[in-house]
Amino acid sequence: MPAPAKQVPPAELASLEHAFAADPSSGAYRPLADAYLSMGRFMEAMVVCKKGVKAYPGDPAPRVLLARIYETQGKERKALEELTAALAAKPEDIAANRMKGILLLKVGEKEPGVLTLRKAWESAPNDPETLDAMKKWGLSFASAPLPPSPEPLPTPAAAPTSPAMLTPAATPPPAVAPAARASAPAPAPVTSTPAAAEVPPIVTRPTPEAAASPPPRAASSPRNAAYAEELASRYSTQEYTLAAHGPAARMPAKRSRGRLVATLGLGLALALVLVTWGVWSSIRKAHAVEIDKLLRQTRELLEKDSYASYKEAAKFCERILERDPESLGGHAYLAYIDAVRFGEHGESEGLRGDARKHLEAAARVGQHSHAYAAEAYLRFYGGDAGSAIEELKKVMAGPEGASALLRGVLGVIEMQSGDLDGARENLTMARQIAPGDVRITQMLAEQWRRRGQGFEIQASALYDTALTRLAPDHVPSLLGKAQLLLDGGHADEALKRIAKVLDMGQGASPRQVAVALALKGSVLHAQGKARDGDAEEDRALALDPSNPDIHDLVGRRKLRGGDVPGAADSFQKAIQLDLSRLAFYVDLAGALMQRPGGAKQAAAALERASERVGNARVTKLLGDAYRADGDLDRARATYEKALVMEKRYPDARVALARVYRDRKDYGRAREELDRAVKEYGESATGGAAAAYVEIAETEEARGSPAQAVEGAYTSALKADPQSCPALFWLGRSRSERRSRSYDRTLAVQMLDDYLRFCPRGSHAAEAQRIVTALR
Repeated sequence: MPAPAKQVPPAELASLEHAFAADPSSGAYRPLADAYLSMGRFMEAMVVCKKGVKAYPGDPAPRVLLARIYETQGKERKALEELTAALAAKPEDIAANRMKGILLLKVGEKEPGVLTLRKAWESAPNDPETLDAMKKWGLSFASAPLPPSPEPLPTPAAAPTSPAMLTPAATPPPAVAPAARASAPAPAPVTSTPAAAEVPPIVTRPTPEAAASPPPRAASSPRNAAYAEELASRYSTQEYTLAAHGPAARMPAKRSRGRLVATLGLGLALALVLVTWGVWSSIRKAHAVEIDKLLRQTRELLEKDSYASYKEAAKFCERILERDPESLGGHAYLAYIDAVRFGEHGESEGLRGDARKHLEAAARVGQHSHAYAAEAYLRFYGGDAGSAIEELKKVMAGPEGASALLRGVLGVIEMQSGDLDGARENLTMARQIAPGDVRITQMLAEQWRRRGQGFEIQASALYDTALTRLAPDHVPSLLGKAQLLLDGGHADEALKRIAKVLDMGQGASPRQVAVALALKGSVLHAQGKARDGDAEEDRALALDPSNPDIHDLVGRRKLRGGDVPGAADSFQKAIQLDLSRLAFYVDLAGALMQRPGGAKQAAAALERASERVGNARVTKLLGDAYRADGDLDRARATYEKALVMEKRYPDARVALARVYRDRKDYGRAREELDRAVKEYGESATGGAAAAYVEIAETEEARGSPAQAVEGAYTSALKADPQSCPALFWLGRSRSERRSRSYDRTLAVQMLDDYLRFCPRGSHAAEAQRIVTALR
């Protein structure tokens, strides 16, 4: 798990930087790179660490440290590349073997991971970090040794060309120990006499010289000794004994030939076993190499985040599972792919069942981050966003850690559930870990777009990054940018992005094509081609009738055109298709409140929604509807209920403060706003700034000195440099101080920023008038 960023004291950091600058080729690179890594300054850490790699090419330590930096950013493949290079310089390095083994296990490459981790254990069996890793992954090498190398059996002695014919000894020879039998020397030939020619048995006796200096032989393994015992018991009798058992006993020539045949047969059998084992090992190694290649190709396809790449990745996973039905990576990746295709691309229900089966198979083998991600998506698309978020947070707090993938998934689910602040936080952190991930970049842009007016610049910049630097044909980014341009009144530019999606053919999923058609309908309506626009929207609904986003897009288009009843009807259809999507309730409430007396209708709709969903954010929206209807008592009670449902909910505190301000209870309003600021945190863009704006308006309403109001607006601008209310108030305030040229210049700058960030803001006309007068 990546360690949270910590602050290194400035003096200590300056000392480390000075030491490194004084001699970049010294060991000073290591403490400085460690400091940068602990602070989350990954770019600086990599630059410094690469200096260490260059200065110490034969030392694996700098590459191991560079691998840690890559791993912390979620770049496991880059980390593995560095570790492979480190082990090329020193194959027995404990830290490199240990880290490489753990990383291979994490990415689903079980067999090479186990073998590599074993190398680390063999080099240092008592190393605590290696033992901890073995415990985590359920490994115990001491009880599962590697298969022993087969040992050659002893070569039998050649039969003598002129055997001696002797009379048997009157006294039986003494017994010889098995070990002695196993290493008995070959018998020496003796001269024969004609008188003994009638005696058929062949008896051989070792000469004293031969017994005193036996020829060298290979040591017998216990397995071979046992086999020799078996042969001895099988072929020995009271009258005949194998020569391996001691001094010579009489044995027929036929039995000697049988022994030779048996020995040769054993040798052939052993040779066959060795050949079979070698062939099987080669096949197994080839399979492992092929599976590793397929896993790498699958990861590369997943990073593209396109409909075509998901389908291609699924084929690779199927090939992996054909070769290894228990591949953790194969099951985890395929579960993730099936979950995304089912939930985001609207494919068949069967894919959800397939994803479940692969999750069960993966769970039997081990743990994998893509399996956790797939489980969260399946829960969310099944309507249980709460448990999806809860389980993800538990996983991220454990050994798996808060990887870019899991933070990104959590951010997506939070965004779809209406928690835009939580989504922004997790998606921003995910992008810091993996800045080249196009999916995370696009989702972060989408989060800003959904915030509406005042956040168009952030959204646009991220969409442009995704499309210009990461993936020019990324469909979600093209569609998101088109919606942003359409909302900003740039229909022609939006149409260019839409046309690019429609021209992709199989590169876009049917659901993505349907969204593109709905957006094209909105563009045509904006261009005054209502009939053509209706036709495109009908095509979209026919292609993907179960997609709630189509109805939401049609509703927003109708609302822009002034068709409030039609917009409300479309939003209600979207809600019926997805009861958990908070954005649809926001759109519905906004449409209903544009009608005369519509606040009551909005409240009624949200009451029904609150009963079905039981979500703190829906409850807060209901409070907004009560307040718009003038029912401050019910609004206050509803906001308090939302705070009970979700204790840390600063949006609800800000809304409750507005009720107190409406009642001129400025003290309690300020109390709730101060608590909201603490809950948002000073760095929470948008949230804390909004709370400071409310503080400024509260102080202004209670007649506080201008310095107090200005201080609150200044805090809002520090929390969010693009805060429209703060830019306008501070700019106008400085424009009134015409005695100082500094104030005039600052006023023009602030009001220019207001017009740039908030071109459709409620004070745009007044801001333009002031700027013109000052110039």
